[in-house]
Amino acid sequence: MNDMPDELRDLWKQTSFDPARYTRRELYKDESVSVLLLGWLPGQASEIHDHGGSACCFRVLRGVAVESRFETDGHGHAVEISRDAFMAGSVLGCDGLDIHSIINDRAAAEPLVTLHVYRPEPVMRFYKAVAGEGAHR
Repeated sequence: MNDMPDELRDLWKQTSFDPARYTRRELYKDESVSVLLLGWLPGQASEIHDHGGSACCFRVLRGVAVESRFETDGHGHAVEISRDAFMAGSVLGCDGLDIHSIINDRAAAEPLVTLHVYRPEPVMRFYKAVAGEGAHR
């Protein structure tokens, strides 16, 4: 954490963690944008979701974010099409209809902290993975 810029170190200090579920802390919100700080313990993941038409970008502040991307099959179920890991400092973007899940792998050595910016605030839609597919924890 010593190599982290001061402003990011301050965000890290504001991050909370919960053993039951990843945490979301709203840092800023107006009619056109919302900014959230998320804290993830090893093994925690988001549900498979899209952003309902809202654009999103996020920066990995600490840890390694694993992103699984999905497409829907003919029945509206999610089928994993790719999985990539992103180190601290990475910035990712999603258009409003991308379907994905963010994961802090259960074998991770440290918590994951991500900073998300949405424009406008999303109305997320959630998906179920096809049996035997989906976000692995």
